[in-house]
Amino acid sequence: MSFFGLFGKKSPSSVTAHILDPNTGYSKETWAIGQHVPREAVEQLAEGDNLFVVVVYEAGTPKRMICKRDIWNQTKSQFESIEAEGEAAMRRVMDEINKLR
Repeated sequence: MSFFGLFGKKSPSSVTAHILDPNTGYSKETWAIGQHVPREAVEQLAEGDNLFVVVVYEAGTPKRMICKRDIWNQTKSQFESIEAEGEAAMRRVMDEINKLR
């Protein structure tokens, strides 16, 4: 019996995938269960109708990894930290360029 069946809940036909990609940032997609994502993954990793996905690149090829929300949140924090560091470095470079003018 599925997780949903244990609690008398109707199994959803789709889920919202919250996707973090280091190249494109955050996005949301609706995934049909059984077509875009295996039902077993939804039963094990979904929170309600939400799935959390991190994209990693192997030899330039994107691979989607479904994970628990806490791991997704940690990854999101790391992405934000890296982005903030990059923006700060860019500001320092631009300040140095402006001083040379």
